Amino acid sequence: MLSKVDHTLLKPEATWPQVRKLCEEAMAYHTASVCINTCYVRQAAEFLQEEVPVCCVVGFPLGAMDTESKCFEAAWAIQNGAKEVDMVINIGWLKNGQYEDVKNEIAAVKNGVAGFDVGALTSVFDGYPKSAGTENAVRAFSPDAVVCDEIGNEEELSSLRFLMARGVPFIVSVHCLGAEDLMKNKVLSALVRENLAETVIFLDDVPFPTHIKEVLML
Repeated sequence: MLSKVDHTLLKPEATWPQVRKLCEEAMAYHTASVCINTCYVRQAAEFLQEEVPVCCVVGFPLGAMDTESKCFEAAWAIQNGAKEVDMVINIGWLKNGQYEDVKNEIAAVKNGVAGFDVGALTSVFDGYPKSAGTENAVRAFSPDAVVCDEIGNEEELSSLRFLMARGVPFIVSVHCLGAEDLMKNKVLSALVRENLAETVIFLDDVPFPTHIKEVLML
């Protein structure tokens, strides 16, 4: 029975001697893990020497901090020996019906790393309409930048305006033959007309590896 139980101490006033005793009990009774606050993860992992897994809870107890803070806490815990990371969700989002925000935050914090191996603290939205994906990314992650593939219609252009209004830099790709072709396209030309883009880079229309053909500074 105890092998299915997390031996837990999450009181804010818990001291290291108390946590150490918890670890000793967990080893003696072979519990599923010790579940502790993240400030003791490193000490507990060193003390237990993987005899019992270390579990922690990020965003505890309120769950109301920003997603980036939860991601950082989860990443730190894993790097310092945690084998399981639980999380307190944003209860206000849930009560307000912001289910996409809740789902996206869980995805971001999962394992404290990105869901795709494209860089530290980077996450990939797949299967979303670009406008919804962009809005959810900004609301859930407060990103330093957003990268989006194949902007081509008015709704997708609106997502760039959304980013611009919130001061979030972006990198996007579009399909056109060059500067003249870009300006003939009503949607794509708005990148220039509305000062949405600072730089436009045109690539050779050849199979990989491709090369830069022209750079347009705006």
